[in-house]
Amino acid sequence: MMGRQINCVVAHPTLPLTITAHEGRHIRFFDNTTGKLVHSMVAHLDSVTSLAVDPNGLYLLSGSEYYYQIGFSIVIL
Repeated sequence: MMGRQINCVVAHPTLPLTITAHEGRHIRFFDNTTGKLVHSMVAHLDSVTSLAVDPNGLYLLSGSEYYYQIGFSIVIL
C-alpha cells in the first residue's frame, strides 16, 4: 500500500469533489456522490503535503517538500 497515507483533504467549493494529497506524490479526486476515484495524478517529486482550492473552484494549489526546498504547483480545474 505504498503512498496510501493521506496528508491533506480539501473539499471543492462548487463541485461534489473531495481532493486528497498523498505521501506517494499523488493527488486524488473523489466523487462525493459515489465515493469513487475519478482522477489521480503524480503531482510532485516527493510527498504532497498541502492543498488549497480557490473560492471559485478554478485553481488547485499543492505543496510539497523536496530536499529542504518547498515546491508548489497550480492546476487549473
